[in-house]
Amino acid sequence: MPKPNLSKSKVMAYRQCPKRLWLQIHKSDVAQVSAQSKASFATGNQVGNIAIQLYDPDNLQQILDPFTDGWESAMDTTQEWIKGKHPIFEGTFAIDGALALADVLKRDGSTRSKQWHMVEVKSATSVKDIHIEDTAFQYFVVSRSGVKLSGVSLACIDSNWTYAREGDYRGLLKEHDLTEQARALQGDVEVWLADAHRVARQRKEPDVNMGNQCNKPYECEFKAYCSRHIEQPEFPVEWLPRRSGKLKAFIEENQISDMREVPDHMLNGKQILVKECTVDNEYFLDEEGAQQALSQCRYPLYFLDFETINFGVPRWVGTRPYQQIPFQYSLHKISDNGATTHKEFLDLSGNDPSLPFAEQLIKDCGKRGSILVYNQAFEKKRIEELSEGFPHLAEELLALNTRVVDLLPVCQNFYYHPEQHGSWSIKKVLPNMVPELNYAELDGVQHGGAAMEAFVEAIHPETSDERKQELDSQLREYCKLDTWAMVRIWEYITLTQLIE
Repeated sequence: MPKPNLSKSKVMAYRQCPKRLWLQIHKSDVAQVSAQSKASFATGNQVGNIAIQLYDPDNLQQILDPFTDGWESAMDTTQEWIKGKHPIFEGTFAIDGALALADVLKRDGSTRSKQWHMVEVKSATSVKDIHIEDTAFQYFVVSRSGVKLSGVSLACIDSNWTYAREGDYRGLLKEHDLTEQARALQGDVEVWLADAHRVARQRKEPDVNMGNQCNKPYECEFKAYCSRHIEQPEFPVEWLPRRSGKLKAFIEENQISDMREVPDHMLNGKQILVKECTVDNEYFLDEEGAQQALSQCRYPLYFLDFETINFGVPRWVGTRPYQQIPFQYSLHKISDNGATTHKEFLDLSGNDPSLPFAEQLIKDCGKRGSILVYNQAFEKKRIEELSEGFPHLAEELLALNTRVVDLLPVCQNFYYHPEQHGSWSIKKVLPNMVPELNYAELDGVQHGGAAMEAFVEAIHPETSDERKQELDSQLREYCKLDTWAMVRIWEYITLTQLIE
């Protein structure tokens, strides 16, 4: 009985972790694919469709779909089309024990040439080691199937490219020649394939401890399954923030899982604070330090938070791949007399929200008073990008940045609660300072990733008006909680009552 063919994804799963490959084959039902991974898959499919437009300018549509048409049919059709001269997409090839779908095959040079150039398409913005390996696998299968390959390239997204004209994506993809690297790995591919088949044939699940391979180069869909029986330490060492290379090496070398086992001389001041608060179950608050750090603030106080979307394939003219485009903000304003007002912006029209966002932000933030954010690098960078995109608003936008005050380092320097587990994200800080406020109680949208998903769904043309209204409400409540959380955090760490 012939051994089953393993695809590129299966062999690359083996390269990441033999157990991942075995589980994909024998226990696929226990996989849990994250929302982030699903979003990456969706972007990859979109980039693949763009690649067809770019490499098939004559719209010949020589596209294979073995999942619909069947593998045998797809392979037979591929062999017919290889005799021609037109680009082939998802060309399907199989040799003993291996299967490959070539993203793009294009004739090399003149129409008389019998050689083909293969292009693998990725939604990444740079070439990574894993890309070289999977390209080498594709080269291995296609070339051994009898196709004369002059070379192979990887087409990645050029993050510096700007979408200049509606529907014109020429320039989105940038090719990187990987022929030399792919050919150099052909012997290795043969070994990988043999080892992957050996693992696939095992009746028993491979015994592999969890480690860095659970997240690199990709997040493994079996993490929850593999960790289900692992006894968690009382005080996990992962709660120590910003572990340096030296500290990581010490932890791995000594197989440390509990932070109590890490000697203090290996830790910095922040890590010692986290360790002591966690082990003693006590919180830390330096209200005098917090008050001093925020003494520069001037009324009225504005508490501001943005939500953004970053499309791998630009949707709006004038934008770049993966550019963070703000589509929503929440703004709580506290006057010196304690009066509180709330303003917000949310654009679900499907049009580029950047200009109306910028115009309303300038209006709502006024001319004076401190603008408080949580992690200023994010909001200030978005404001800078808006100023570059709309020069006529640049002076007013950049003036906002001069008023920004960051609450994050204040919390990092003057507050810690053991339930933060080494993180100062606002979602970790808020429930411990103000227990009655909790993101987990929100309906639908509870974090930034969910906000992106909700936005994409809301602007989809097939989304019903009823569902769009539901998403609108969820987005507003989520973003509003972000800025209200900042107000309450300010009150807590400074012992200053802002709200009458």
